[in-house]
Amino acid sequence: MLAHWLFPFTTDSVIYVSTAENISHFKGLVFSNFFVQPAIPDSLPTIFEPPGYPILIAALKFFGINAYTASLVWPRIGFLFLPFLFFIVFRKLMPSIVAWVASFVCTFMFPVVKCSLMAWTDVPYLCFSLISLAMVFHIIEKRTKVPIFFIFLTGIITGYAFLIRYVGLPLNLSIGIGLIGAFVIGLINFKDFLTTTAVYVLGVFLVVAPYVIRNLIVFGRIQPLSMRPSKISLQVSLHDYFRSLAEMVFTNRIFEGVVFILMAGLIAGFVLFAWNTVKHEKTVFIYALILLVYFVLDSVFLIGFKTIYLTPESIDERFLIQLAWIFMGGLVYAVHAVLKRLNAFVALDIKSITALILFAFVLVQVFPAVDFYYTQKTIKKVSEKIEQYAPLVQRLPKDCVIVSNVAEITYYFAKRNVRMLGNYTPYGLLKVFGTKRRFVVFIIKEDEFLSPAWEYPRMWQNPQGYYKFFSDKNVDLFIPLPLGYILRGAGHVPVIIEP
Repeated sequence: MLAHWLFPFTTDSVIYVSTAENISHFKGLVFSNFFVQPAIPDSLPTIFEPPGYPILIAALKFFGINAYTASLVWPRIGFLFLPFLFFIVFRKLMPSIVAWVASFVCTFMFPVVKCSLMAWTDVPYLCFSLISLAMVFHIIEKRTKVPIFFIFLTGIITGYAFLIRYVGLPLNLSIGIGLIGAFVIGLINFKDFLTTTAVYVLGVFLVVAPYVIRNLIVFGRIQPLSMRPSKISLQVSLHDYFRSLAEMVFTNRIFEGVVFILMAGLIAGFVLFAWNTVKHEKTVFIYALILLVYFVLDSVFLIGFKTIYLTPESIDERFLIQLAWIFMGGLVYAVHAVLKRLNAFVALDIKSITALILFAFVLVQVFPAVDFYYTQKTIKKVSEKIEQYAPLVQRLPKDCVIVSNVAEITYYFAKRNVRMLGNYTPYGLLKVFGTKRRFVVFIIKEDEFLSPAWEYPRMWQNPQGYYKFFSDKNVDLFIPLPLGYILRGAGHVPVIIEP
């Protein structure tokens, strides 16, 4: 299943998979506990991620597909459909040939390709959001003269997008604003507006309500995730936003100023031409309005969330692929409009210029692809190392809880509950949490810097209160005393200590 150079599962991935496993066994929305605190229980109610993606994985499990395989099927199949979904949306706003160019550019931005290779929610959500937008555009194009079930289904799909990623909230709001705009400019009458909105909201409610009710029952509140206040300012969040968008679009953060200018230009262009578009192409105006509002709301949602709440990561490409395609589509159309205007004064070979721009785009995308390749190649080596020692971990007594600095990969190969070591000290695990569970510590000695969480913790070289049960040049296995002596005497695991 694994490519020869890629290990496609991260901590997020194993949380999705473990949730899907519990769903398929009718245990509810719970995932394997990957944290030392709380030490008990071994499963926790799903709180960090909405359940849409695990439900998709569980759906394939009912057909006999392994959960890990299923977690990769959805992103990769979704990627195959992305060019067509982008085209269906873009062709409503621009000529078909330009829509195809925009679709190519949006699909093959390397962050999108990267996310399709991993067991992540990004590409599945992108597909659901594009399907939802295409269906809403069709409803507006037909002046809501479509079957009621089609409108209801649109609400269901948009609601499910929210269940995959919380960024579905700005998507729903932008569609609502688009429907209001269609009524205001006279595209749909008041009766049709009320009917369409009611049926659409009913579809969204049907999907989202069970999750909300579950949160109220389990946590006593609609949004279960409670987070500490952020320590970064709005200025820092904005800086991260533009730098990351520049890195995604131009593969270099130094172009953040260029991204800001281009974004301001696109928004200004929409405002300048809005009146003329409303008079002559009302439907196109509403399509563009929905996309612009979605882009702005998504950006505000992301920047606001990172400014208000403390999160482990800053704004990066995984957050931005849900909105960068709108920016890229606008750029493609702007370049087309400029070339068309220049061609009226000077004869231009537009096809050759377009081909040259696309060639430059593909060439630029090679650089992050190479970086990703070498990073993943190293991670794959780490995974092969852990796979080699998986039998060592599997033979530990079942009442022991494994703690590891590379928890996600150890969990995958050992098929045991594994907690993330993080910054916990030997004293902390033994004296604070060891009273509740029998923690054993499995450390992978990885010299190359891949993640701060994966660094070999020096505090564990000679830990007080632990027995070095197994050690070689690759791994260390520590067991708290006196359990280590008991297991050694029982002959559970051979002890091989190399100098």
